This record gives sequence, C-alpha cells and structure tokens, in this order.
Amino acid sequence: MHVGVPEITNKTTQTVDTRALRSRLIAELEEQRMDVIPMAAAPPAALDALAKDLKVDYLLIAEVTDLKASKPGGLTKIMKNTAGEGSGKDITRSKVERAARAAGRQGAADQDVGAVKKASIVKK
Repeated sequence: MHVGVPEITNKTTQTVDTRALRSRLIAELEEQRMDVIPMAAAPPAALDALAKDLKVDYLLIAEVTDLKASKPGGLTKIMKNTAGEGSGKDITRSKVERAARAAGRQGAADQDVGAVKKASIVKK
C-alpha cells in the first residue's frame, strides 16, 4: 500500500514545526510497514493529480487543530531533575487530526489505513 503524506496544515494561530510533526507521522507509518511518499502541500485537486502520477493508493491529510505549551513544574520537575533529565524546557502538546482517503476521491468518506485519526503528539 502506497500512502501519500502532504505537508501538515496548521489551523492554530501559533507557530508550529509542521515538518517535524510530519516526519514523526511518516516514521510511525513506516513502522507499520507502509510505503510512505512525502508530498508537498497543494490544493485537493492538485494532490489527487500528483497522487495519480506517484501511484499513491491513499492520501493521509493531517492538520494541527490545537497547541498547548506548559512548563514542567511540581512533582514532574522534581522527578526529572532527580533522574538527571531536568532541562526546564517547555512541554508542547499538539492535537493533530488525520483523515485518510483513497487517492482521487475528494470528499469521499474517510477510510482507515491503520493510522489513528486523532492523536496528541508531545514534544519536549
């Protein structure tokens, strides 16, 4: 199965490293033994045309819908410092919504390709 993964769209008002998130998503799919093809961001019709050229079976469209940053504190900070992992860096949680659809089928119902449709990604 060939899965095309275009750039992730940021629907928040904050700056997000969508390339890093997409790289992590691609790595997760590759762990599931899927043939993943990174694709550039483009309008749906252009994505479908490119998917056809690349012989992609499914497109996995993902977007960041929520982003929260917090500083480690309290018990978490004490535990990390004790373990030698304390860095004082913010912990960022992003909610990434994913929808897979057969390539060339704009507006078709989402189809599961083994990926979770909603996920929280934590970056330290």
